[in-house]
Amino acid sequence: MPKLWCLMGVLVSLLLPWHLVWAQSSAEEELSFYELENLLDEVVTVASIKPLTLRESPGIVTRITAEQIQHSGARDLIDVLRLVPGFDFGVDVQGVVGVGMRGNWANEGKVLLLIDGLEYNERLYSTLQFGHHFPVDFIQSIEIIRGPGSPLYGGYAELAVINITTKRATDLNGLFLTGVYGSTTNTTARRQVSLAYGRVFDHLHLSASIFGGEGIRSDRTYTDFYEQTYDMTHNSDLNPMNVSLSLGYKGFSARWVMDKYHTTQRDAFDEAVVDDIVYPQPPFIDFDSYFGEIKYTYHWGEHLTLTPQIDFKRQYSWFNDEVAPDDYLFLDTHVDQIKTKLVASYDINPQTNLIVGGEFFNEKAVVGDKTLPENYYDGKKEVDYNNIALLSQLLINRDWFNLTLGARYDDHDAYGNSFVPRIALTHTRKRFHIKALVSAAFRAPAIEHVRTNQIGIAEGAIHKKIDTENTSVYEVELGYQLSDNNAVVANVYHTKIKDPIVYVYDEVFDIEYYLNFEESGTQGIEVEYKYRNNRGYANLTYSFYQVAYDKVPDYQVPGEDQLHLAFPAHKFTASTHLKLNDHISLNPSVVAMSKRYGYAPDQYESPMLKKYEPIMLFHLYLQASDLLYDGLDVGLGIYNLLDEKNVYLQPYDGFHAPLPDMSREFSVKVSYSITLD
Repeated sequence: MPKLWCLMGVLVSLLLPWHLVWAQSSAEEELSFYELENLLDEVVTVASIKPLTLRESPGIVTRITAEQIQHSGARDLIDVLRLVPGFDFGVDVQGVVGVGMRGNWANEGKVLLLIDGLEYNERLYSTLQFGHHFPVDFIQSIEIIRGPGSPLYGGYAELAVINITTKRATDLNGLFLTGVYGSTTNTTARRQVSLAYGRVFDHLHLSASIFGGEGIRSDRTYTDFYEQTYDMTHNSDLNPMNVSLSLGYKGFSARWVMDKYHTTQRDAFDEAVVDDIVYPQPPFIDFDSYFGEIKYTYHWGEHLTLTPQIDFKRQYSWFNDEVAPDDYLFLDTHVDQIKTKLVASYDINPQTNLIVGGEFFNEKAVVGDKTLPENYYDGKKEVDYNNIALLSQLLINRDWFNLTLGARYDDHDAYGNSFVPRIALTHTRKRFHIKALVSAAFRAPAIEHVRTNQIGIAEGAIHKKIDTENTSVYEVELGYQLSDNNAVVANVYHTKIKDPIVYVYDEVFDIEYYLNFEESGTQGIEVEYKYRNNRGYANLTYSFYQVAYDKVPDYQVPGEDQLHLAFPAHKFTASTHLKLNDHISLNPSVVAMSKRYGYAPDQYESPMLKKYEPIMLFHLYLQASDLLYDGLDVGLGIYNLLDEKNVYLQPYDGFHAPLPDMSREFSVKVSYSITLD
């Protein structure tokens, strides 16, 4: 901890002179470059559907703009989300990195990722995969609910919602091209290219984009619990490909997206896959998704809006059909989902809005021809499930308070029904605001959760059918606009997860399955400070959690009752943007984390609980805008400047050794945009 605070002191000493320079600017310079909006009056929809300001929105909401992402030099969503309070990352299995939220392991269906309204969680296990995956250069804005979103979004939005909007035809109005090259002292870290086109022809909107590249997870050495090692440089590929086409005409819109994520690894589950005879090449794992959506927004008079839509999704997740069918890395299954949805928004009067909606989806999982019968779905090569949902929200705006009442009801034919209400009361007065939020949420079991649970019952290892986990969250937020240029917001939360669904490996029966445990959850505080003017901005955050409910042994840290595995109790972040002149800006950012605990190899070739000292990840990005030509931007970045030996720890006792992160990386980024008249 002393090392951490010493480094933090250096950082703050660098930030303060900038603040003083800005503070001493003339009255004209003090006009914010966001002068049309106060810092807390940016409009968001993620927590309400109906547009509201950050102060009024019925949730703990973070908004990130395209400019902030570009200024930071973020390489992927990990870089973006690490700067958000409550978010952290851990390793799951087979080299896959997933998300944690407020000290809770949230990778399997507890955080929902939406990109232009499309649900990116894979349907077999409901996971998300991070690291050189999603194209950040196409992002127009990100709205994040740091808390439950199930009353609006259903069973994958238990602990958070990440809602990404990409650049549309009106945002592009031309051609946008970006190339990125990154390297460490030892090897090429990433190569990627992005190309987007958008044009508006009267009422017709057209846009298309393509993103692809090659990268690696790390250039360091992985060591398993049996002291087997491998060099990750040529064995941890992360190769994405994303193609998107969209069309809009008046109220009608259609979209098609292909997202392919090809990864290789040798770290499997509990041991490294280093047998060159059995695995002459590092085994691959593919995550491929294909999306289609048709939507129409119909305005019936001035007060009623109807939005019907149909979505289709096909996914191949954790896919590898080249190893032997009896190999534990083999998986040849795809899932098809068709979803229909209708939402109506009615303005009862200028101060009252009612939203009601219905949703139905069918999903079908189909195993490939080489899949062994013991991996079928209860003896069948395919299984399908139906889910019906109803949602409602009443929003009442009065002079001295806003009241939001909402609820969602889901009925799934495999695991029954869930009802999740919420109530939010917000009050704004001049520069001050307060929110009081109470919400229920749920996590729906995924297809493979149900299948492996059935296997556990059939083998006699367990006797209870898996059930939905249910969560209750209490939150209070206070915010104050200190001046036209700076504001502070703080919130406290208390999260209780009942019947959490947990992955279990049974050594006696040599099988894996999912099981409900008694309860889990955390409580804590998050603070954000924002400063902006025409010279730039500084965003500082602090987040803290402690364990409130600790009835899942696999999450526990022996001897540290207030911590969960993998996640630090304290996290401090700072991201700053300083305009050196009209074209050049300096953009340092830092993520500082307190001690963490995880299982690591010991000399006896068995997992040993290890304490990981506080760490600071410091990035520095220099950006030149309109360099030589209008629309030509060049960025130079140094990531992990201190060359910290960061690792992704497994947030549960699952026999996976720490996965090394990248060493110091240098990058160059060139972007060129052409605006069409």
